[in-house]
Amino acid sequence: MLRCLALAGLIALLTTAVVLSQDKPNPDALIAQLLNASKERESLRTPDSFDELRLSPAQLAVAKKLIQDLKDYRAYHLLFAVKNTSEKAYEIIPTDVKIRVLTSALREQSHLNDWGHLEPKESYDGPVAKALLALGKGAIEQLEPTLKDSTRAPLFGSEATMSSTFRYRRKDFAYRYIMLLLDREPEFAGTPRQRDKAIEALKKELPKLKPK
Repeated sequence: MLRCLALAGLIALLTTAVVLSQDKPNPDALIAQLLNASKERESLRTPDSFDELRLSPAQLAVAKKLIQDLKDYRAYHLLFAVKNTSEKAYEIIPTDVKIRVLTSALREQSHLNDWGHLEPKESYDGPVAKALLALGKGAIEQLEPTLKDSTRAPLFGSEATMSSTFRYRRKDFAYRYIMLLLDREPEFAGTPRQRDKAIEALKKELPKLKPK
Protein backbone atom coordinates (compact mmCIF):
# COMPACT_ATOMS: atom_id res chain seq x y z
CA MET A 1 0.00 0.00 0.00
CA LEU A 2 2.77 2.44 0.96
CA ARG A 3 4.69 1.54 -2.19
CA CYS A 4 1.61 2.29 -4.35
CA LEU A 5 1.13 5.65 -2.63
CA ALA A 6 4.80 6.52 -3.10
CA LEU A 7 4.63 5.64 -6.81
CA ALA A 8 1.46 7.67 -7.28
CA GLY A 9 3.14 10.59 -5.55
CA LEU A 10 6.18 10.37 -7.81
CA ILE A 11 4.03 10.33 -10.96
CA ALA A 12 2.01 13.31 -9.70
CA LEU A 13 5.21 15.20 -8.93
CA LEU A 14 6.64 14.53 -12.37
CA THR A 15 3.40 15.57 -14.07
CA THR A 16 3.39 18.85 -12.15
CA ALA A 17 6.89 19.49 -13.47
CA VAL A 18 5.51 19.93 -17.00
CA VAL A 19 3.58 23.01 -15.93
CA LEU A 20 6.47 24.44 -13.90
CA SER A 21 8.99 24.06 -16.71
CA GLN A 22 7.34 25.88 -19.61
CA ASP A 23 10.05 28.57 -19.69
CA LYS A 24 13.03 26.56 -18.41
CA PRO A 25 14.04 23.05 -19.59
CA ASN A 26 13.57 20.52 -16.83
CA PRO A 27 14.66 16.88 -17.15
CA ASP A 28 11.66 15.76 -15.09
CA ALA A 29 9.33 17.49 -17.55
CA LEU A 30 10.26 15.07 -20.34
CA ILE A 31 9.59 12.06 -18.12
CA ALA A 32 6.24 13.55 -17.17
CA GLN A 33 5.34 14.18 -20.81
CA LEU A 34 6.14 10.58 -21.69
CA LEU A 35 4.07 9.29 -18.77
CA ASN A 36 1.18 11.48 -19.86
CA ALA A 37 1.40 10.29 -23.47
CA SER A 38 1.09 6.68 -22.29
CA LYS A 39 -1.70 7.54 -19.86
CA GLU A 40 -3.59 9.10 -22.78
CA ARG A 41 -2.96 5.90 -24.78
CA GLU A 42 -1.15 7.76 -27.55
CA SER A 43 0.95 6.30 -30.34
CA LEU A 44 4.72 6.63 -30.55
CA ARG A 45 4.03 8.67 -33.67
CA THR A 46 2.85 11.52 -31.48
CA PRO A 47 4.99 13.54 -31.26
CA ASP A 48 6.58 13.02 -34.68
CA SER A 49 10.03 13.54 -33.18
CA PHE A 50 9.86 10.49 -30.87
CA ASP A 51 12.37 8.48 -32.92
CA GLU A 52 14.99 11.18 -32.30
CA LEU A 53 14.28 11.38 -28.56
CA ARG A 54 17.18 10.54 -26.23
CA LEU A 55 17.23 10.54 -22.44
CA SER A 56 19.97 11.99 -20.25
CA PRO A 57 21.67 9.61 -17.79
CA ALA A 58 19.51 11.00 -14.97
CA GLN A 59 16.32 10.57 -17.01
CA LEU A 60 17.38 7.08 -18.01
CA ALA A 61 17.71 6.05 -14.36
CA VAL A 62 14.28 7.47 -13.48
CA ALA A 63 12.68 5.87 -16.55
CA LYS A 64 14.04 2.40 -15.79
CA LYS A 65 12.73 2.56 -12.22
CA LEU A 66 9.27 3.71 -13.30
CA ILE A 67 9.03 1.02 -15.99
CA GLN A 68 9.74 -1.71 -13.44
CA ASP A 69 7.31 -0.18 -10.94
CA LEU A 70 4.42 0.36 -13.37
CA LYS A 71 4.77 -2.79 -15.53
CA ASP A 72 1.90 -1.84 -17.87
CA TYR A 73 0.83 0.49 -20.69
CA ARG A 74 1.56 3.54 -18.51
CA ALA A 75 5.29 2.85 -19.07
CA TYR A 76 4.95 2.36 -22.85
CA HIS A 77 6.60 5.60 -24.00
CA LEU A 78 9.25 5.37 -21.30
CA LEU A 79 10.16 1.86 -22.47
CA PHE A 80 10.78 2.98 -26.03
CA ALA A 81 12.54 6.13 -24.90
CA VAL A 82 14.97 3.86 -23.04
CA LYS A 83 15.31 1.67 -26.16
CA ASN A 84 16.02 4.75 -28.32
CA THR A 85 18.65 5.93 -25.87
CA SER A 86 20.51 2.73 -25.04
CA GLU A 87 19.98 -0.82 -26.27
CA LYS A 88 22.09 -1.99 -23.34
CA ALA A 89 19.81 -0.26 -20.82
CA TYR A 90 16.78 -1.69 -22.63
CA GLU A 91 18.18 -5.22 -22.49
CA ILE A 92 18.78 -4.92 -18.73
CA ILE A 93 15.06 -4.36 -18.09
CA PRO A 94 13.62 -7.80 -17.18
CA THR A 95 11.98 -9.58 -20.10
CA ASP A 96 8.76 -10.25 -18.17
CA VAL A 97 8.42 -6.52 -17.41
CA LYS A 98 8.81 -5.61 -21.08
CA ILE A 99 6.26 -8.27 -22.04
CA ARG A 100 3.75 -6.89 -19.53
CA VAL A 101 4.22 -3.31 -20.75
CA LEU A 102 3.78 -4.26 -24.41
CA THR A 103 0.84 -6.66 -24.03
CA SER A 104 -0.90 -4.13 -21.79
CA ALA A 105 -0.39 -1.48 -24.49
CA LEU A 106 -1.90 -3.82 -27.08
CA ARG A 107 -5.03 -4.03 -24.93
CA GLU A 108 -5.19 -0.35 -24.00
CA GLN A 109 -3.92 1.88 -26.80
CA SER A 110 -6.45 4.01 -28.67
CA HIS A 111 -4.88 3.26 -32.06
CA LEU A 112 -2.52 0.45 -33.04
CA ASN A 113 -0.43 2.11 -35.77
CA ASP A 114 2.77 1.31 -33.87
CA TRP A 115 2.02 -2.41 -34.27
CA GLY A 116 1.72 -2.47 -38.05
CA HIS A 117 -1.24 -3.53 -40.19
CA LEU A 118 -3.09 -6.70 -41.18
CA GLU A 119 -4.11 -7.72 -44.71
CA PRO A 120 -5.18 -10.98 -46.37
CA LYS A 121 -2.29 -10.86 -48.84
CA GLU A 122 0.53 -9.53 -46.69
CA SER A 123 0.57 -8.15 -43.16
CA TYR A 124 3.24 -5.86 -41.76
CA ASP A 125 4.73 -5.96 -38.26
CA GLY A 126 5.63 -2.51 -36.97
CA PRO A 127 8.49 -1.71 -34.57
CA VAL A 128 6.45 -2.43 -31.45
CA ALA A 129 5.28 -5.80 -32.78
CA LYS A 130 8.88 -6.68 -33.62
CA ALA A 131 9.97 -5.66 -30.12
CA LEU A 132 7.35 -7.96 -28.61
CA LEU A 133 8.22 -10.88 -30.89
CA ALA A 134 11.90 -10.48 -30.01
CA LEU A 135 11.03 -11.24 -26.37
CA GLY A 136 10.22 -14.84 -27.24
CA LYS A 137 7.62 -17.45 -26.39
CA GLY A 138 7.27 -16.16 -22.83
CA ALA A 139 4.96 -13.50 -24.30
CA ILE A 140 2.34 -16.08 -25.25
CA GLU A 141 0.89 -16.35 -21.75
CA GLN A 142 0.29 -12.60 -21.58
CA LEU A 143 -1.12 -12.50 -25.11
CA GLU A 144 -3.54 -15.40 -24.63
CA PRO A 145 -6.28 -13.42 -22.79
CA THR A 146 -6.39 -10.92 -25.67
CA LEU A 147 -7.62 -13.73 -27.97
CA LYS A 148 -10.99 -13.10 -26.30
CA ASP A 149 -10.89 -9.32 -26.86
CA SER A 150 -13.23 -8.35 -29.69
CA THR A 151 -12.95 -4.60 -29.10
CA ARG A 152 -12.07 -2.56 -32.15
CA ALA A 153 -8.41 -1.86 -32.90
CA PRO A 154 -8.43 1.18 -35.20
CA LEU A 155 -5.53 2.84 -36.98
CA PHE A 156 -5.34 6.55 -37.73
CA GLY A 157 -4.10 8.56 -40.71
CA SER A 158 -3.62 6.92 -44.09
CA GLU A 159 -4.13 3.45 -42.56
CA ALA A 160 -7.50 4.26 -41.01
CA THR A 161 -9.46 3.01 -44.04
CA MET A 162 -7.69 -0.36 -43.94
CA SER A 163 -8.51 -0.95 -40.27
CA SER A 164 -12.12 0.08 -40.86
CA THR A 165 -12.53 -2.05 -44.00
CA PHE A 166 -11.25 -5.21 -42.31
CA ARG A 167 -12.75 -4.32 -38.90
CA TYR A 168 -9.60 -4.96 -36.91
CA ARG A 169 -10.03 -6.32 -33.38
CA ARG A 170 -7.41 -6.61 -30.64
CA LYS A 171 -7.63 -10.39 -30.86
CA ASP A 172 -6.62 -10.30 -34.54
CA PHE A 173 -3.25 -8.85 -33.53
CA ALA A 174 -2.85 -11.22 -30.56
CA TYR A 175 -3.58 -14.20 -32.83
CA ARG A 176 -0.90 -13.10 -35.31
CA TYR A 177 1.77 -12.66 -32.66
CA ILE A 178 1.06 -15.96 -30.92
CA MET A 179 1.20 -17.80 -34.23
CA LEU A 180 4.53 -16.18 -35.12
CA LEU A 181 5.92 -16.98 -31.67
CA LEU A 182 4.93 -20.60 -32.28
CA ASP A 183 6.80 -20.51 -35.61
CA ARG A 184 3.55 -20.88 -37.52
CA GLU A 185 2.21 -18.92 -40.46
CA PRO A 186 -0.74 -16.77 -39.35
CA GLU A 187 -3.67 -16.28 -41.69
CA PHE A 188 -5.76 -13.14 -41.97
CA ALA A 189 -9.14 -13.54 -43.63
CA GLY A 190 -11.16 -10.62 -44.91
CA THR A 191 -14.04 -10.88 -42.44
CA PRO A 192 -14.15 -11.15 -38.64
CA ARG A 193 -16.32 -14.28 -38.86
CA GLN A 194 -13.72 -16.08 -40.96
CA ARG A 195 -10.90 -14.95 -38.67
CA ASP A 196 -12.77 -16.14 -35.59
CA LYS A 197 -12.60 -19.73 -36.86
CA ALA A 198 -8.80 -19.61 -36.85
CA ILE A 199 -8.71 -17.84 -33.49
CA GLU A 200 -11.03 -20.39 -31.86
CA ALA A 201 -8.93 -23.25 -33.24
CA LEU A 202 -5.81 -21.70 -31.74
CA LYS A 203 -7.50 -21.14 -28.37
CA LYS A 204 -8.43 -24.83 -28.16
CA GLU A 205 -4.94 -25.97 -29.13
CA LEU A 206 -2.94 -23.43 -27.15
CA PRO A 207 -2.91 -25.19 -23.74
CA LYS A 208 -0.84 -27.97 -25.33
CA LEU A 209 1.43 -25.59 -27.20
CA LYS A 210 2.40 -23.05 -24.54
CA PRO A 211 5.96 -23.36 -23.21
CA LYS A 212 6.07 -25.10 -19.83
